[in-house]
Amino acid sequence: MSELVDSFMEHHPISPVGTTIKPDQLKAVQKEVRSLRTQLAKANERVKELEQNKLPIENGENRYGLDVSYFRNVINRELNRSLDNYKPDELARVLARISRTADKSVMFEPEFSNKFAIEKKAEGVKGFVESFKFLDDAHCVNIIEVRDAASHYIEEQLRKEQEK
Repeated sequence: MSELVDSFMEHHPISPVGTTIKPDQLKAVQKEVRSLRTQLAKANERVKELEQNKLPIENGENRYGLDVSYFRNVINRELNRSLDNYKPDELARVLARISRTADKSVMFEPEFSNKFAIEKKAEGVKGFVESFKFLDDAHCVNIIEVRDAASHYIEEQLRKEQEK
């Protein structure tokens, strides 16, 4: 702030103490003070704006405790390369490791459990069997046998899963 005052004093010399300041000099000083206050207010607004739009944290933990630098490095290392050479199981392992490191409890959610997979297989088998309903009675015997075997298999798998 003193630099601004010094700069102002160079351009607007004021008479020594004890002398009268001319009205035009006073108006110039007041105008400059208003200008500086306006600039300061704009600068403060810009600072607030920049503080609200912080760049993402790249080191340390985010507000949820996630180690941002670790995940940024893993994602850059594993996924910022061509996916052309990834086998499905390799990509699944990379993503599973990332997921497990972030929060291993997620892997116990129904979507990721064996029971969920078995239920999805059951839906697929039932859909497959349903697609043969258009066949005549002579062909239905084999389809009914397939359906019954599939239902038995599914029930057995679900029972085993529930026993775990």
